[in-house]
Amino acid sequence: MFRQKLSFLKMIRGVGSWGLLLVAVWLLTSCGTPQPIPNNGPQAAPTPSPMIGGSAGIGPPPSLVPIPTLFPTKTPWATTTPFQDTPPTAVPKPNEGTPIDYDQPVLIMDYLIPGLGLERRLGGTIDADLQMSDEATGAQVVRQQQAAILLELQGILNNLSLAPLPNECPLCVRLSYELPLANLSGSGWLTNTQLLASMENFTAIYLGPHFPTNTIIGLRRSASAYHSAHTIAVTSDGQVWIWSAVEAELSAPVPIGQLETTLLAELEALPLEELAETYEVPCDGRPVETLFLQKEASQKTVRVLCPELSLPSHLLPLYLNLDTLINAALADSFASREDELAPMVPLATWLEYQRADGTQLTIEIDGAATLVTAEGDVVTTTLPLAEIEPITAELLALDVTVPGLAVYFQRNVSDLIIIRDKNGFNELGWDSQLIASIPPAIVQLDAWITALMPTDATPTPISTPTTEPTATPTPSP
Repeated sequence: MFRQKLSFLKMIRGVGSWGLLLVAVWLLTSCGTPQPIPNNGPQAAPTPSPMIGGSAGIGPPPSLVPIPTLFPTKTPWATTTPFQDTPPTAVPKPNEGTPIDYDQPVLIMDYLIPGLGLERRLGGTIDADLQMSDEATGAQVVRQQQAAILLELQGILNNLSLAPLPNECPLCVRLSYELPLANLSGSGWLTNTQLLASMENFTAIYLGPHFPTNTIIGLRRSASAYHSAHTIAVTSDGQVWIWSAVEAELSAPVPIGQLETTLLAELEALPLEELAETYEVPCDGRPVETLFLQKEASQKTVRVLCPELSLPSHLLPLYLNLDTLINAALADSFASREDELAPMVPLATWLEYQRADGTQLTIEIDGAATLVTAEGDVVTTTLPLAEIEPITAELLALDVTVPGLAVYFQRNVSDLIIIRDKNGFNELGWDSQLIASIPPAIVQLDAWITALMPTDATPTPISTPTTEPTATPTPSP
């Protein structure tokens, strides 16, 4: 149990001890008691409680705005009295000179999954400061002026029923707490899905994702509108862990298989020192993801946002295999990634060609190709990698190919090609009627489109070239 008193800044000065004690009691009691959270056992993945800070982002903790009504103005007591000929006789006050202990705990809580090596602790004090610690890593975070969160937590815990822990259940989620001023405590099996999701989300925001200590490949995805937060970890002893934030009892790890062996080979081939700290493309509603890689004495933690459009070509195969494993293990728990990301390109996209006539050709990193005609007909095939690689290399070598996806999002050209390389996507956009000389690579792409076109469809011929293609420059930030 986390019993050590926390050392924090003093919020209020220059107030008499009785006045301060009343302020402290008012701070903890005046806002009423939040409604109880029903304890209905494991349910469908919920949206994490507002208690836990909103969306799960990684990086520096966001500033949480205090509720003004919880913080009375620190106006000092009056120190002057009306003029009198004879000074009044001082009346002794009870406990005068005894300071209030601002470090006194009002909340102590442990959140544990012993079989996973997870042990995280939260503690709050009278002056509304919140300390969080990770016993596995030693990380500690202190957040000041957290009265709203402390009050919500106290209200939840006052009405929370914890189930008895099953015998020999190291993968059950355990919660224990103390409310010293209310003389309340509890301990048991946490099965409430809303609090499960909120505790995982809150601690991940401030302390980072949790992976087993011997993890060499790990990926955590924050919650989204389509799924709860979830994690996969491959450990050095050949085990694969996959779990969701709303599971009251985690599944045991499984021995490494063929796909995981491929993952290990992909990890060995990755130059960790060349990976960026962040791969991001703005995508509304997409969850933030954290990728952890450990190879020998070096490790890398990478923040990922919208992997479909941000991941580099050499990191994509490893990510795809992680995604495949997650989908197989948690397919029944949340909507498929295709449903979630329908407006974006497929995750495995290597090249996409959008023509002025409405035809679109998408080629994936394994050579799988999909043609969608202007009429909506879909044709699939597999193209030889040996023929795709020279085409992508030629297009990337063109002076008018630029990094980024400004044109992709603006859609202000009639024809567009995007190509993934070691830095992410590059693009080449132009208007068909202004092309002066069609590069051989585009001629080959048009030939593939013609060959794949359904027999009852008539492909639109390429416009007569008149000038060099020009790419729309990426706008300045």
